[in-house]
Amino acid sequence: MSIGLNSDLEVADRKLHLQTSVEDQQIIASLFDGGVLIFKKRFALERQEASEALENKISRVHELVKADVEMLFHIAEKVRNSKHLPSMRRLGHLFFDKGFYADAVEQLSEVIKSQPDDEELEIELATALLLSGNAQSALRYAEKAAEKKPDYPDFQLLLAKINWRLKRFDESRERIYRALSLNPQYWDAYFYTRRSISRKCRNGSGSCQFTSSDRTTQGSRAAIAQSTENEFRASCRQACQSDRKSQAWR
Repeated sequence: MSIGLNSDLEVADRKLHLQTSVEDQQIIASLFDGGVLIFKKRFALERQEASEALENKISRVHELVKADVEMLFHIAEKVRNSKHLPSMRRLGHLFFDKGFYADAVEQLSEVIKSQPDDEELEIELATALLLSGNAQSALRYAEKAAEKKPDYPDFQLLLAKINWRLKRFDESRERIYRALSLNPQYWDAYFYTRRSISRKCRNGSGSCQFTSSDRTTQGSRAAIAQSTENEFRASCRQACQSDRKSQAWR
């Protein structure tokens, strides 16, 4: 039996749609903005529920998520009117955490006008811009932050992600090498490398093998231990091999 709820939410001159249903022993609440998925929240069901009890749980989850979204935009209006920069920045974080990336960009862009030299804020804005689909603007803010703190591996990894989105693959790999030279145990960099190389293999956007264009300059590579270099390349090769095996079953 299919049980679910749907609601239209009108907040801040926008029409959102909330859909709550049961799937794989989970209650899933999905929020859409103009047909675009904003987020999915999952709530585990511990055991098989009777129909009436399950309907009550779905209703409670649905109303909880609905109230959460409505409260967020109600608070947002008051915070914007306050012009209190720390609160406006926190509001940007809340929008980001909820998946409203365009709203996060709007808030953080307003704050950065008064705090143009805050590299952490530049990274927050760059990340929100990237996830909202504006990689070119994200690149500008991320590069500014990395220039101020070139020894932060997190900044280098973000630049790798942005450059990959812009299809600047050589620059993306160079940024990953820099991140690993700063922290050879930076597993997020290895993980992202495997994911990005796998996507390139899947999309057919080039060879999965390393070529001369994939090699960094001798100067930048000197900072990386040979074991790290080997691990990096092995990780990329493994990603490609795994992806080829999965394609064979498709």
